[in-house]
Amino acid sequence: MIAKEWFLDFPFEEKVKLIDVPVTEQIALAVDLGINSAATVSVMRSDGTIQGRHFCKLPREYDCLKHAINRIKKAQQHGNRRMPRLWAVAKGINDDIAVKTAQFIMDVAALYNAVALEVKIPSVAKRSTCTLSTLISLNAELLSA
Repeated sequence: MIAKEWFLDFPFEEKVKLIDVPVTEQIALAVDLGINSAATVSVMRSDGTIQGRHFCKLPREYDCLKHAINRIKKAQQHGNRRMPRLWAVAKGINDDIAVKTAQFIMDVAALYNAVALEVKIPSVAKRSTCTLSTLISLNAELLSA
């Protein structure tokens, strides 16, 4: 039997004054969500100068996820068709990886006071650009889910 979970959410609104930085001094984050590491974050100025590169590696989490998926495979090989408990464990680990990766990106963005964000996702060949406010709202959605 799976225990019941209870969540308590407090919506709030905060007014933040954004800094008006000239385009020549803006700092951007380029994020590559990858396979070998959860995320590779490059911090660069508007003229292309790299200010820093950070890697988010989550070996323990990926090992747990691989182990959970292998348990699902093993159960399916033995004829089990539905394993909600095993799938719930794998989903929980995957959600944990997503939250930790988003938090890492937010920490690096706050460290460098970045203005723009460019994300490259391996399954999608094109790049998409979003603002930090979009990433903050995505991070809030991940944490509330």
